Amino acid sequence: MLFLAGSVLLSAWLNIVFKLCNQYGINVFQTIVYNYIVCVLTGLWMLPGSPGQLPGLAETVWPYALMLGLGFILTFNLTALTVKHNGVATATVATKVSLVIPFLASLMLYGDQMTLLKGAGMVLTLVAVVLTFMPKRTLGAVVQPATVWLPVSIFIGCGMLDTLVKYVEHYHLTADTAGPFLVLCFGIAGITGIIGLIGGFISGSIVFQPRALWAGVLLGIPNYFSIWCLIRLLKEYPDHSSVWIPVNNVAIVIVNVLVGMLLFRESLSRTNKIGIGVALLAILLLSSTST
Repeated sequence: MLFLAGSVLLSAWLNIVFKLCNQYGINVFQTIVYNYIVCVLTGLWMLPGSPGQLPGLAETVWPYALMLGLGFILTFNLTALTVKHNGVATATVATKVSLVIPFLASLMLYGDQMTLLKGAGMVLTLVAVVLTFMPKRTLGAVVQPATVWLPVSIFIGCGMLDTLVKYVEHYHLTADTAGPFLVLCFGIAGITGIIGLIGGFISGSIVFQPRALWAGVLLGIPNYFSIWCLIRLLKEYPDHSSVWIPVNNVAIVIVNVLVGMLLFRESLSRTNKIGIGVALLAILLLSSTST
């Protein structure tokens, strides 16, 4: 349960950092790039033996590391934009109801059986996505495309990443190689971000912010350990990932929605609140039928 608590609390913290960056005018892209540098340094510090080595990684995992690394930085930037345009609650729900994608993958890859209740849970999940993403409207207001496509994008992106993380964990990683694999993934994300950051500095579209370095530290250390805790949780309960992934996600939703409403005073429409409620019901239903 310690790994579950760690994954939930640390994952919830990530969206809070994005919100604080927006409030204090800190460049989010810089923060994300520095975050991955911190993730790599944290991962190297956690490795046993020589920190310059990535022991035990077969060549077969490198393509997965490349896909995950690029996916991490893309979805992180999309999540930051969603927090800015839609708020913490919507960004969190969009991220976590994406569990329907790895849930479907588990039916095909790990021998889980489809039941009526599982099917109902997935239908409720899709309904929740539509209701939660629906922007608040006032008379004569024009819906901005970003308020729709951003949550949909992270719904798809996070779902695919969760599916790939579970697949690699199940077929290619051990408890000893999970750490080096994470370092490799974060390193790829960091290199990609550094290239973009240098281009921004040269073109003048990005100005160096010392505050972004500190924000990167506040984001990077929890980011590394949130995924580390999730992988350790899945390793601890290898036959119950279809239970723990939904439980992990619904707990993160609850924490971030409460933070968004209480700490940041985010205002949700009645439709949004219904959507969040349906999302929680759907995730709980999927969790209860996955035992």
